Amino acid sequence: MGRPMTSQRVAAQMRLDRIDLRLEDASPELSVMVDASGTHLITGHALEPVIVATIRPEAAEVDRELILHAIDDLRWLRSTYARLAARYRKLVGEPEPEPRKAGNYAAQCAMMCDRQAFRNYLATVLGKDVSDGERVRVAVHEALSIASRKELNTDPAATRRWQNLLGDFEAWERTGR
Repeated sequence: MGRPMTSQRVAAQMRLDRIDLRLEDASPELSVMVDASGTHLITGHALEPVIVATIRPEAAEVDRELILHAIDDLRWLRSTYARLAARYRKLVGEPEPEPRKAGNYAAQCAMMCDRQAFRNYLATVLGKDVSDGERVRVAVHEALSIASRKELNTDPAATRRWQNLLGDFEAWERTGR
């Protein structure tokens, strides 16, 4: 029997979950390219690189190093945290958390689309037209790069995009817009 989940612990876990989802979705291999305009983090192959970020030549060396290693450092930190959390749970006799069951994200999305606060978020933050239900549906499909809400239950990448969007909305809502 674990400790009860306080709202603070729930919020922290949700943030960790969103970090994990972003790390899963991020390009697995980034490399560095340097030219006259700066140091670039790139993905893809050398013939057709996609610049993810540019660090200008006038940036301080310590800032350049922080940015260039941020993703690898974050992956290492999450891995280390997961191992330490497992050791802590074992020490205090707390059971391992059960794997999360997949939810009906399509239904969740449909319910969220009926909420005025979510519509306000789509309009204000994403600049979407939400003047009627059909436009809200189209706005969400565009924001998530899906053709149907059913994909939220069948495509793990679409699920992650939905969870990230929902997390961003919840953060926006908590900060008072």
